[in-house]
Amino acid sequence: MDRTGQWQMLVRGAEMGAYLPAVELVGLCPSGQIWSAAQSSCWMCPAGSFADAMICGGAQRCTACPAGSYSASGSEVCAACPTGRYSASGSEVCTACAAGSYSGGSGEACLACSSSFCAVGEYRGACGAEDDGVCGGCTNSRPTHSVYVSAGTPFDVNKCDWECDVGFFQDGDVSCGPCTNMPGDASYTSAGVPGIDLCSWTCALDYFSKDSADCVACPSHTGAAQGSNTLADCKCVLGYTAVSDGVACTACDAGTYKAATGAGECVTCPARTSSASGSDELTACKCLAGYNGTLSGAACTACMAGMFKNAVGEAECQFCPANSESSAGSALCYCSAGFSGVDGGPCVACSDCTSAISFTATLVMTLTEFTAAKRDTYVAGVAQALSLAPSSVAIASVIPKTKALDPTPQTRKTEHKTLNPKPKP
Repeated sequence: MDRTGQWQMLVRGAEMGAYLPAVELVGLCPSGQIWSAAQSSCWMCPAGSFADAMICGGAQRCTACPAGSYSASGSEVCAACPTGRYSASGSEVCTACAAGSYSGGSGEACLACSSSFCAVGEYRGACGAEDDGVCGGCTNSRPTHSVYVSAGTPFDVNKCDWECDVGFFQDGDVSCGPCTNMPGDASYTSAGVPGIDLCSWTCALDYFSKDSADCVACPSHTGAAQGSNTLADCKCVLGYTAVSDGVACTACDAGTYKAATGAGECVTCPARTSSASGSDELTACKCLAGYNGTLSGAACTACMAGMFKNAVGEAECQFCPANSESSAGSALCYCSAGFSGVDGGPCVACSDCTSAISFTATLVMTLTEFTAAKRDTYVAGVAQALSLAPSSVAIASVIPKTKALDPTPQTRKTEHKTLNPKPKP
């Protein structure tokens, strides 16, 4: 339809005889055109804009092309600018990017080409209308045993500076030769000066430089960092000690440890623990036989009476076998009175193990100091020394000495008697 008209429509229903308002009927325009009521015809959208078709009259207006696109008159859609060109909103053509700039694909604007330096050993390629210059590896000639030390100079030229590798010097214009000035037990730390066989070097680990000419090994059980220059740089390694730096060190004694380098003293292990000679950490201190603990390096507690532990370490205390017993802190259990057997092994009843052995010992202490607790401890020690059960040992009597016989104040003489000693084989 290419004209308008006034129409009235009768609506039958609840309000018989009612009429709809007058409506305007317009034509259907093809894509890229809009309806002009004044002209009663379709008009093409101008260049730089577009219009989609709509039923009942077509598009109501033409829309400007967005930046990065363009269109001719009467266009249904806008076309994107090709790479290397750009456009503003509402453009009918795209413009080529100027020299030194590029368009990466959006077409909205041209970007300035990069002019920054690339990483060492790389140069920036040429920037075109479509792409920025990208970095690539230099390929200019360099000799064997050399390395690039700069980016391309200028930034967009395939020419990177080079130097000889560490331990080599420039021997001529385009060659690198090995340096020969380093002593044994050392390593090079720089390249040589061009034309001179002279590279910097440092002594190896656990060596020190003597008169800047040779490398000498540190004394026994000492160490030094790479590049050390004096004997004093040689320090005791972990687990060893000495009176000063720069001298041979000796291992820490058993029962001690040392967790730091240098001439420091060895540290005694916690109570009731011990360590091997040369130990270098607290956790090397293990519970003694007869004592246990849950963590190496911590203080240990004695196994209770009637229990034993026969090895150094973190093992648990065990109950004594049948017919045997032990005092607190025992490494082995001993056969009870009336029983015999190998220490720690099975104990069997015996009828010929009732002979007694007695001896006399002198203790330098007063009667008051010789308390019941000390008597029990003394009895347990005697029993353990004789491989007897504590119940097999008793103090028969305590006899004081006279002052005339012994000038030591209030000494006491004690007699110990074993009731059921272990039978002789």
